[in-house]
Order: sequence, then C-alpha cells, then structure tokens
Amino acid sequence: MALDEEIKDEDYLLISSALSFLGVQIDGIRYRIQESLRKMDEQDKKYGVGKYKRE
Repeated sequence: MALDEEIKDEDYLLISSALSFLGVQIDGIRYRIQESLRKMDEQDKKYGVGKYKRE
C-alpha cells in the first residue's frame, strides 16, 4: 500500500484489530514479566540474597 493511497474502511479495521491484538499480547508479556520479577523477589527474600542480602 503506497502512502498516497486512501485508506479504505476495511484496511482501517484490519490495521486497528491488528494493533489491538498486539496491545493484548504486550499486556500479557508485561504481566508475565511482572510475575517473574515478583517470584524472583520472593526467592531473594527467602534465601537472603540480592537486595535482601544478609550482612
């Protein structure tokens, strides 16, 4: 699709649904990363390492 072509309604719907699908995927990835970080933090706390390092 050239830049000077008009965007048709069906193209717009396709593009917007693809972008919302990507948004959902990114939210899922962000959630999984946050969960992993939370679990790692719990492990650090449990074993006294990382920012919970015992002196």
